[in-house]
Parts: sequence; C-alpha cells; structure tokens
Amino acid sequence: MFLLGPGKQAAIQCVQSCSRQQPETSDIVRESSSSSNLKTSRGDALSNNVDDVIRHARAIAATYIPLETITAFPTSFWFVKNVKVGGTTLAGVLRAICAHYGMACLNPLEGRIGWKKEEDIREVAAAALAVGFEHVTISNHGAYIPSAARYLGKGKPLLFTTLRHPVNRVLSAYFYNLIGSHRSHTGVPEQEGEDCVAALQAGKKCKLLEGFEDHYVHGDGVFGRNHIFKYIHGDEKTARDAFQQYDFVFMTERFDESLVLFMLKYGLALRDIAYLKMKDRSGTYPREEDMPKKAIDFIKESNTLDLELWDLANAALDAQRDSLSKEGHDVEGAMEAFAAMQAVVAAECSDYEEWYEKHGFNTMLTYWGRDNGVGSRCIMHAVKLAGFG
Repeated sequence: MFLLGPGKQAAIQCVQSCSRQQPETSDIVRESSSSSNLKTSRGDALSNNVDDVIRHARAIAATYIPLETITAFPTSFWFVKNVKVGGTTLAGVLRAICAHYGMACLNPLEGRIGWKKEEDIREVAAAALAVGFEHVTISNHGAYIPSAARYLGKGKPLLFTTLRHPVNRVLSAYFYNLIGSHRSHTGVPEQEGEDCVAALQAGKKCKLLEGFEDHYVHGDGVFGRNHIFKYIHGDEKTARDAFQQYDFVFMTERFDESLVLFMLKYGLALRDIAYLKMKDRSGTYPREEDMPKKAIDFIKESNTLDLELWDLANAALDAQRDSLSKEGHDVEGAMEAFAAMQAVVAAECSDYEEWYEKHGFNTMLTYWGRDNGVGSRCIMHAVKLAGFG
C-alpha cells in the first residue's frame, strides 16, 4: 500500500495485492446460473466428484475458442457499488482486473467502505498518478459524483454499476439489518429480529411486519425510496437519463450472464471474471411470497424509479447479448465454459482458508476485509486447473 498525499495520507491499495471477492449471493432466488448447481447445456447435472468436474472443465476448455478481440483494458473506470445488490462480488472481480492489467484500485482516505466527498477522490487519485499509474479505478461503495470522474486519469472513465429488483433489494436490506450487525437501524432487539425471521421461515406470522412501512421504507439512505436511483443518478433527473450514463450495467438476477456479456464486450478472458461465493445467505431470509401483500405493494409504489431502472437494465442486457451474437461471439458457448470453470473454482476453493494453510500462504496478504476480496490465490490455481489459465 502506498501512503502519500499532501496534508493527510492518501491510501491506495497496491494493484499487486488487489484480490478477488465473493458474492453477496441473493437471498431471493435469482434466475442466473449457480456454481453450486451447475448444469451442462444438455441439462445433465455436473458430478459432485472433483476429478469429474475438472475433467469436464478441461474438455470444455479444449473446445472453447473465443472470438479474437482487442481488450479495452487497461483503462480508468468507476464502478458505482450500490448496497445489497451483489456489488461486493463485482467489486472483487473488477479489483482482480485491476491487478491483471496494471491499474490502480483506489481506497477511501478513511475506512475501506465508501467515499464521502469529491475532494477525497481527487487526493487519492492524484497520489496514484504521482507514483506512475496511468489508469485509476474506483470500486467502493459511494454515490456517483460526476464532477469527480475527471480525476481518474486522462479521458472519460468507463462507468459501471449493478441493479437489483427493488423488492428483492429492500427485503434483503431489511432482514440483513433486522438480524445483522446493523440492526440498530431498525430499532429492533436482536433476539426479536431473529425470532421474526425464524417464524416467517416456519410459515408463521411475525408481528414486526405490521410496522414494516413505518420503520423501514419511510427512512432515508439505504432504507429510503428509490435508493438505487439516488446512488447512481449523478446530476440526472430521470431514470432513463441516469441509466444512459453507464457503459455497462450488471444485474443481480442475471449475475453470471452479466459477467459473461461484460467479458465479451470488453475483450476479457474467462479467468478475469472467476469468483468465489461469500456472504451467501441463500435461504436465510424470508422471500417475497412470505411477506404481507401490502408490504410488497408498498415497496413497489415507493420505488417506481428503481423499477424503471430495472426494466431498462433487463432490456439493455438483452440488446447486448443480441449485439454480441451478431458480431460473431458464441455467447452460449461462453456461458457453458464459464459454468464449467466456476464449478472447478467452487470445488477447489469453497474452503479457501484451509487451502491457503495447506499450501503455506498467508491469507492476510490477499485479504483486506470482507468487502475487498478473498481467495485470489486459490481462484487463480483453480482456473489453471480447469484449463482456462
């Protein structure tokens, strides 16, 4: 890490130590492929036997021939990392791309989570440029500040973000805060929150939900209306104008597909987008069907801009897929190859800490908090083992 900057120290995480993250797997069931239950294009379930998984991946790797394209990287970019949308996963993938392509991954002056003001971005970016980086990137929490983009090196940086259906996002955030480390935001005692979740999972009623609208959606910030729009809109006033600022928009509900389309669009390799699961809360929280209809209706009525953004993102991914196919990319083949590679990553690295210890690595060298990446050494090993290295 470099410690530079006038007045106060500007912290930059060195790109060589950027590491991968694992995804905040959706606690609401999503439609995308899951590396824990991958299937081939023929619909045959992949074997749980690790050797079979590796053999399958190598067979796919031997026949997968991507269309030759020129990569857009290295280049400066800003990934606007929203809250409870799977952004931790994508930030980890993008930080790994920083490491692979020699870009600077900026971190805030204070803490590691988010940017507070434009001046902080200016100072840390200046420090990165001063020590020789030509391309500067952001992939932390923090609302988009258009005027700060000019500090990320020469030219206009690429702009990315990710969206999630507002009902899924609100429920994820609500129950995370109800039983998690931020439960103070809800004003509900820990045990009461856990009892509520347990009751809903058992098909029983929870009296806390009777006040759902009052102590959650009426709030500001992460608990407020149209939170995604507020995070990503910059200076724009409408959902469409806000959306059109972005060069690529990922979707939680189409997670793996988004990654593959991103890879093809920007001339990356499959190894660049490999990831591990983290913060996997699948099945932990109640789903939409467990909630009172009036609560779901209230969420939709309170998040019309976020709903519009979600529709725009779906349409954009469909158009991107069609465009790439017309250019000659084998999208289906890339999806199958990615699934095979991810199966090996999951099989080899699910317990990455044990893998690190077994191979004599110090995990602290590649782990800088839950929101900034883990398991990168094992992921790189697994990708090579699968034949995609």
